[in-house]
Amino acid sequence: FFFFFHEVALVPTFIMIGRWGGAGRRAAAMELTIYLTAGAMLTLVGLIALYIQASPFMPTFDMRALGQFFAILPPGEYSQWLIFGLLMVGMGILVSLFPFHTWAPRGYAAAPTSVAMMHAGVLKKFGLYGLIQIAVPMLPAGAAFWAPWLMLLALGNVLYIGWVTVAQRDLKLMLGYSSVMHMGYAFLGIATLSTLGIGGALILMVGHGLTVALLFLLATSTYKRTGTYDMTAMGGLCKEAPILAAFFVAASLASLGLPGFLNFWGELSIFIALWDYSPLIAAFTILGVVISAIYGLRAVARIFFGEKPASQTQPIADLSWGERWPALLLLGALLVLGFWPRPLIDQVNAGLSINRAEPLMWAHPQIEPAPSFSEALPEAE
Repeated sequence: FFFFFHEVALVPTFIMIGRWGGAGRRAAAMELTIYLTAGAMLTLVGLIALYIQASPFMPTFDMRALGQFFAILPPGEYSQWLIFGLLMVGMGILVSLFPFHTWAPRGYAAAPTSVAMMHAGVLKKFGLYGLIQIAVPMLPAGAAFWAPWLMLLALGNVLYIGWVTVAQRDLKLMLGYSSVMHMGYAFLGIATLSTLGIGGALILMVGHGLTVALLFLLATSTYKRTGTYDMTAMGGLCKEAPILAAFFVAASLASLGLPGFLNFWGELSIFIALWDYSPLIAAFTILGVVISAIYGLRAVARIFFGEKPASQTQPIADLSWGERWPALLLLGALLVLGFWPRPLIDQVNAGLSINRAEPLMWAHPQIEPAPSFSEALPEAE
């Protein structure tokens, strides 16, 4: 059911992009479909292989039952390597893991705003959730074998895609590449195979979903007022649309991981877990914050504080209340959970604590146990 309903959700996504998308919508919809179908097929093969491993004793697809079974009787080491590799690549494609990422920026740039908000904010988290809920806890030896390779690919998301994002001049395309880049942080958190790293990835998934949805919403509001996504053809909007500017600045700072926003807690947890794993990898990952600051603050400077182009002769209206309310809801959630993340952390604890009834990834001797996410964070600090 987990796999099936994700695939069902992708059908209207393809239709909406192909029918109501912007320039290049048909090619973008086809590319998105090819990539996601390939990822889905690899994922399905991996899920069926898990079922076959357990079927002589427990013929079920129930994730909790399989987790309990494999904690007692895990698959052989070679089987774990093979199945985890299938799931890592398959689910990685669904989350735009480097180098299988090219479908995402073009798809989001061509998609209607609501589709880009929903897919980048929600549906793309399917693969990350699958790795956390299925692949790592059920295949710990496979996770330990593939973790260094996953980190290497995730660094490609953070560093290579980050510099590609810096080169963009199209606002919506820049946000699409930025979304791909930030998925690298989540993959890095998972690859640490630690409570703190995976807990940080879960928190970042929520924060990124709210932030990228808000940014796509504001990008479309900007387009409606300027008639273009080309940032070099914009400027001076802060004077005429100060509320739009305030929302965009706040959303950009949230994307940077500024303290006070939810993204900060996710990124901080991942950085600490990476430092414990490898200070060198942590240092390369933190460079991503600098890259995010370059493209995010430059976009703000060009769009809102630059010189107004001569072609923009018409007065520009500020955000209407119909646009303000969804922006307020998304930004409010980022701020409330940023200043008081305890409700979300409690949910993370319930899923990752070794004290829960169902054995999870921490039951395996290859993976160092930690008492809970909220206890691991202060200790690491």
